[in-house]
Amino acid sequence: MTRFSLLALPLLLCLVPPAITLAAWQFERRLTPPLPSFRIVCFRCGIVTSMLSSLVTMSCWVDPFPLVRTPDGGYSIAWLDLAWKVAFSIALLSIILALFGRSWPRTLLIVSGVLILLLAFGSLLQNGM
Repeated sequence: MTRFSLLALPLLLCLVPPAITLAAWQFERRLTPPLPSFRIVCFRCGIVTSMLSSLVTMSCWVDPFPLVRTPDGGYSIAWLDLAWKVAFSIALLSIILALFGRSWPRTLLIVSGVLILLLAFGSLLQNGM
């Protein structure tokens, strides 16, 4: 029996939101009539932030950040704390920007943002608050 890495399942789960985001992008491109230009720009910014948030969330699971000595003699992973804040805030921004979409693309991008939030919270719990 082969050993299954403990990171394989979370990283596979982290690939679900980008797949949903790409589906939202494909559906948005086929909308008729197309969205007004301001709404298209906002929605596509939501797609980009969703993809960025997925990458940051993956980095939270892998935890490639170095330990840094704190002034009180302990150690901290300061970059990981920053990565969690970025993952949460960008996922929330993605959900807000998804509201500028219409129909299925809007729904898919909101679902993707919620999944990213759940995965970021899972990585927070896994790494120990």
